[in-house]
Amino acid sequence: MIDITPAFARPPLLALALGLAALMAAPEVGAVPTYLATARVECFSDITTVSGPVPTQFLTCSAFAATALASVDSDVGVIRAHTTAAFDPGFTAARAVGVARFEDSFLVTALDSGSASVPSGFLTVTVDVDTPVSLPEVQGSSNTHLGSIIWNFSVGTGSGDGRTLISEGSDNTGGRFTFEIPWTAGTPIDILFFANLDIRLSGLGAPSGVGDFTIGWGGITAVTDSNGVPVQSFTALSSDGFDYAVALPTAAAVPALGGPSAVMLALLLSALGSRGLTRTKRLE
Repeated sequence: MIDITPAFARPPLLALALGLAALMAAPEVGAVPTYLATARVECFSDITTVSGPVPTQFLTCSAFAATALASVDSDVGVIRAHTTAAFDPGFTAARAVGVARFEDSFLVTALDSGSASVPSGFLTVTVDVDTPVSLPEVQGSSNTHLGSIIWNFSVGTGSGDGRTLISEGSDNTGGRFTFEIPWTAGTPIDILFFANLDIRLSGLGAPSGVGDFTIGWGGITAVTDSNGVPVQSFTALSSDGFDYAVALPTAAAVPALGGPSAVMLALLLSALGSRGLTRTKRLE
């Protein structure tokens, strides 16, 4: 039906008020953020695992000259994990595993240049992935090393996945992923981040391995209507009021691996060791 309402029947201030009311009265997203965190450490035959619907888990072990540490520390819009495995001279094995999962959803509401509600359109979304793994440069005939990170994410109809799998040296399959997805007012856009980090060492000598991953929300860089026209303003709020319109400072949130943090980690592993015997579109 063609709208034949005279222009003066909806003055600009009224249109703006109606548009703001539409933004404020947006229906609430149904689900709250949910997490899964698993940490597993193995020092030869000494094995411990903790897992649950929480954002954080932490484990260490020290036995048979082996040490291992697994830490998962996630938050709204970001999953993180760090693992370290090592052993002193002798024949033994060490393993550390960190698994993280995050789910949430948000609603998009937008106003056009006339301050009227936009019913649907497209979002440009960014997700940042970092998955560094470092193992000894040379495996050796008596040793077996494995560094593995399997990861994936989805945001609405957009998704990405990858895997880092090495036996020596270093690798990183991360990057910045940017993609465009459709949105409809009143329909939640689901977010899922998942990664599984596994570091294993066995054999002779004194090897050590470190793994990390971070998958973080990079923000919404553009919102348009269904014809590709940029909107004037928009919100992208979760049920908890988190604003997915902006990028997360994931780099600052990742546990620092240099400076005091590295020293503390080294001291912790050293202390454990002294008691030994008793971590779509890709833009590079």
